[in-house]
Amino acid sequence: MKYYSRIIIVFAALFAFACDTVEGPYIEKSSFDCNYEPGLPVRKILIEDFTGWNCPNCPEAARIIEDIADRYPCHLVSIAVHAGYFAQFEGGPEFTTDIGFELGGDGTLENPGFFNVSFQPIGTLNRKQWNDEYKVQKEQWADLLVSFLEEDVFSNIGIEISNEFDTASNVLTSTVKTTTYGEVQSKLSLVVYITESHILAKQVDGGQTFDNYEHNHVLRSGLNGTWGEEISIIGTVASNTVFTNTLSDTLNAEWVPENCKVIAFVTNTDTKEVIQVEEHEVVIVE
Repeated sequence: MKYYSRIIIVFAALFAFACDTVEGPYIEKSSFDCNYEPGLPVRKILIEDFTGWNCPNCPEAARIIEDIADRYPCHLVSIAVHAGYFAQFEGGPEFTTDIGFELGGDGTLENPGFFNVSFQPIGTLNRKQWNDEYKVQKEQWADLLVSFLEEDVFSNIGIEISNEFDTASNVLTSTVKTTTYGEVQSKLSLVVYITESHILAKQVDGGQTFDNYEHNHVLRSGLNGTWGEEISIIGTVASNTVFTNTLSDTLNAEWVPENCKVIAFVTNTDTKEVIQVEEHEVVIVE
């Protein structure tokens, strides 16, 4: 990879945690839509869904995310991180990644990952800590997303992504432009991941196993590592500051570029909380 920048958990206990289910609809009404006055970037929230192909209740979490996306189409970006206990079973799809292991662990007490994923499904919202805990249960995702938007539906950071995929070389080049629309009181880092959707593969769903379950938003890799790179090392970033980062990598030949997206998000370097996130599909260049 290269990039360029300018500037074993106890089995029974795990299943006990994994047995809760929720019947839809999950959100009764959305008070936020896309009809905002232009001029400021709309605030988007990142949900990282820690999942695994052998997790019987993880598809329910995925359905909750799709329901939230339907009701808050301008405010959600999601990533399915296949890590933790249920992602390790043999006989299923190989969706695990080094980034996923660093974030969510490999399902053992020795390697719990940064977010200490000891049961699934579980997620993070903007990597924010809630009562000193990053992890949030799926039943809370919608309400917490709304709590972010009740603070402000706009962000003081805007992200623009431009992608080009060269079919001859199999190289993806992504240019990310980050602009501040107000003073930002933190050091800033830029993290860029690649996801893929519409993957048909094995998944346990409730009491059944499906060979052609559709997996979406699957974390595939990162263009600048797990935690990204610092774009501002000072504690205060002035309004109207622009950062431009160009990154590239060769994609796995088994991935379908047309189904891939680049997810770029800016974090507070010290706390790792996500300030703004954006996504953009891969553009094919013949």
